[in-house]
Amino acid sequence: YKAKGLPLCMNTMLKFGATNLDNETISNIVHSIRSNKDLYDDVDFTVGNAENANTEQISGIRILFAIQSQPLLRMLFNGNLSESLSSSCSSNHRHKVYIPDVTPAAFHTFKHYCYGSKLCLSMHGIVDLLYIANKYLVSRLSQQCEAKILAETRSNLDLFYKVLSQFQRYSPCTFAPFLAKLMANLQVSSQQIVKDARFGALQQEFAQQYVKHACFACEVDRYQAALSYVQLLQHNNARQVMRASFIPLIDFTRIDLDYLTIVVQKDAIFTDSELLSIITTKIKQNVKAKIQSCCWTQLLQK
Repeated sequence: YKAKGLPLCMNTMLKFGATNLDNETISNIVHSIRSNKDLYDDVDFTVGNAENANTEQISGIRILFAIQSQPLLRMLFNGNLSESLSSSCSSNHRHKVYIPDVTPAAFHTFKHYCYGSKLCLSMHGIVDLLYIANKYLVSRLSQQCEAKILAETRSNLDLFYKVLSQFQRYSPCTFAPFLAKLMANLQVSSQQIVKDARFGALQQEFAQQYVKHACFACEVDRYQAALSYVQLLQHNNARQVMRASFIPLIDFTRIDLDYLTIVVQKDAIFTDSELLSIITTKIKQNVKAKIQSCCWTQLLQK
């Protein structure tokens, strides 16, 4: 970098690993070299999935990416690469890096952030940007993305489903902790959500996240949400899907006896012996329920 005439402060930042500088400082550095950007560009990122014909080459200055991200610092300067990345150094000393799991549009936004620009976050593609921020451990950008998503989807069902459609391009475990916050943050009635056809179109893992983490008024609502999803699936083995994927998420001992013996029994999710076992457990945990236990046990046995 000294050979290219870069400011001494940039060499100092790299030397001491100053990866948490404020954006104003970075902006000042970028401003001093932006007029000769082509001179300082020393890395070419090939971003996107070649199989989908959605790739783009994006050039940049290694140190500006490294300032924001320790993983990028190691990757671009030490050659310590993850499995999803490959790197080489061409004859003109420009490093080439292939990043197949990131969209070009999101990487452009990430580049602006690394260059110190103030971002005006849009809900379009925000999950892709959050993925990059998490991937490269850029905590401030992750926090900005998460705060934007939570604020915009809290009471807007359309935006909630649009954001979920973005999340569904990734494995649920990629965003598991944040998905739990997203579901718990939603302030739309569960009845309004589960009656929406888009609820049935969710991947099963995402519906499980909703049933598990959403703030339901009572456990009956949680059960109804799970049952509604399975019914919307119109699956031949709906009962099996319900038992395998959703029943473990519901605490049936918190559902009153009337509902268990009349509604749940009618849904035929459990055999009589299984339902009797649930009721027996509930009676053991709830002294008040013992008053009704005898008549309901007799009814089930009949």
